[in-house]
Amino acid sequence: MFKVTINILFILHFGILSAQAPVGICGTQDMPVNQVLEIKRGIQNMPASRYRDTEAIHILVAWHEIQTESGQGYNSIDAINACIEALNEDYLPHDIFFTLDTVNRVVNDNWFNNWYDIHTDGMQALSFDPYHYLNIYTADLLSAGVQGFAYLGNQFAASHPQQSVNLDHDRINSTWVVTHEVGHHLGLPHTFQGDCSEPNDGIDDTPQHNESGLWSCNPSQDTCPSDPGNDPVTNYMNYSGYCQTEYSPGQHDWQLYVIENYDFKIGDSETFNTIHVLSEAIKYGHQMRSKHVGDPDFESIPVDDLIDKNASKAFYNKINFSSNINRSLEYYSGMVFNITVNKKGKKFSLISGGRYDGLLKNLGSKKNTTAVGAAIDMSLL
Repeated sequence: MFKVTINILFILHFGILSAQAPVGICGTQDMPVNQVLEIKRGIQNMPASRYRDTEAIHILVAWHEIQTESGQGYNSIDAINACIEALNEDYLPHDIFFTLDTVNRVVNDNWFNNWYDIHTDGMQALSFDPYHYLNIYTADLLSAGVQGFAYLGNQFAASHPQQSVNLDHDRINSTWVVTHEVGHHLGLPHTFQGDCSEPNDGIDDTPQHNESGLWSCNPSQDTCPSDPGNDPVTNYMNYSGYCQTEYSPGQHDWQLYVIENYDFKIGDSETFNTIHVLSEAIKYGHQMRSKHVGDPDFESIPVDDLIDKNASKAFYNKINFSSNINRSLEYYSGMVFNITVNKKGKKFSLISGGRYDGLLKNLGSKKNTTAVGAAIDMSLL
């Protein structure tokens, strides 16, 4: 009798644990039905666009880290880059890529502790060109009961400072959280919006399902049996957390439609980031050519590997651009450079500088002058 009682208690306890949702949920509000129907009609009539005509969409990220004076909320640049890398892996099948452009660390105890409730003021102060950049903010959100939230992409004008993704500072390593919230930013509602009632999320290939079935990875689960299809437990816009691996083709089109509101770009030839990426890509191309050049009748050339999209993406993720060198980039008007030396296991900046056309005019001169300058730390020579 004693043994049977223990077994029953164990089974009940295990059942409670397996059904328990993680601490904190998504704080993004449902999309109003009229907006759902508006986007659905727009997608049906969507013409071939500049984004559909290109092979990939590149989105620059401005990362805002809110900290306390004691340093709570800090994440290393490696952790932030890992978050962006994971986001890129999830969006790779959709040819949407994210590049970390700048990290803005802000010390404000009030914002950190109450971001969910008072973020409007913070965004007004910190938002960086949301028409061209994805703004991501991190602070303490779990105290408010959420892991992240976003404003749906068509909720405000594209240049509105509240166009953003917001993450709890301890959840940037939870890849499904950032992908889920970016999905919201690009216009996607929750797949369970409206439960089993039309129009739900407005997307035809995400089966209707009920909130009663959330936090399940059971592929045969069907909480809306009168509607076709089982619950989309692997969809990023569901709540499962552990088995979310995909967007549907309909969600892909939905995000492209919302992206039309923005001018996300990395292709401006005059940006520092673009010059750096192009330089690295050309250098890599020359390396591959030198390594594999030869007559294919006599030399084995791994063509499939060379044109593989995942291999190209792996190389792309290795290209890092830092806007922290050479003081403020606003000072420069062209290429910047920084030459370092190693001394006793540490890196020191030996020479740094760049091009700064127009500096004299900014200082009051009537004539514009082209100039390149550099500073040399003579103590290192």
